[in-house]
Amino acid sequence: MTTPTPAGIGPAAVALSDFLTTITPADLAAMRGHLDALVPGFLDQADAAAAEVEGQMQQRAAGAGALFRRATADEVPEWVRVGAAEALLMFCTGSAVTCRHSPDPARPEPVFAAAWRPGVISCAACCGYLFRLSGDRDRTCDQCGRIERERGIYPCQTALGLVSFRFGLCHDCRPDITPEATP
Repeated sequence: MTTPTPAGIGPAAVALSDFLTTITPADLAAMRGHLDALVPGFLDQADAAAAEVEGQMQQRAAGAGALFRRATADEVPEWVRVGAAEALLMFCTGSAVTCRHSPDPARPEPVFAAAWRPGVISCAACCGYLFRLSGDRDRTCDQCGRIERERGIYPCQTALGLVSFRFGLCHDCRPDITPEATP
C-alpha cells in the first residue's frame, strides 16, 4: 500500500532537507511572518499540531523507557531527514495516500509516516494499523536492510512539523544515544 513519489517531490525533499540544516532563526521568523500574513491563524494550528506531535513522542519514549531529546536538523541522518521531508511534501501537495480519516494539511493535526511505507500518511487513530509490521519485515533495519531476528530493531522517530516520521534501526546502525553520549 505505497504510492509512487511524484516526479518533483524527490528533488524538493532533498532541497528541503538541505535547507533545514542551514536555516537561521531570522530566516524562520521571516518565513513565518509571510505565512501568517497570507493565511491568518494557520500557524497557530500548525504550531499546536507540532507541539502535540512532540508531546506524543515524549510520552512514547517515556512509556518504552527510551531516551527523548530534541535534535538539530544536521544531527538527523540525511536519509531520515529526506524521508520526513518527502512525507511532509507529499502530504502538503495532496499526493500521499491517507488513512480513511483523510487528514488534510489545511486542517493541521498530528500525522504519521513511516520509512517502510513511503507515500502513506495516517492520523493518530490509524497509524498503529497502517504501519504495523510482522515477521521479518518487523525486524528489518530501515537504513541497511539487515534482518535482526535475535535482537530485533530499535523503533525510532523524528518529527518535521506536524509529521511524525517512524523508522527502525538495527544494533549496528543505531547511534550511541545513551544519556552520557548526548550533548
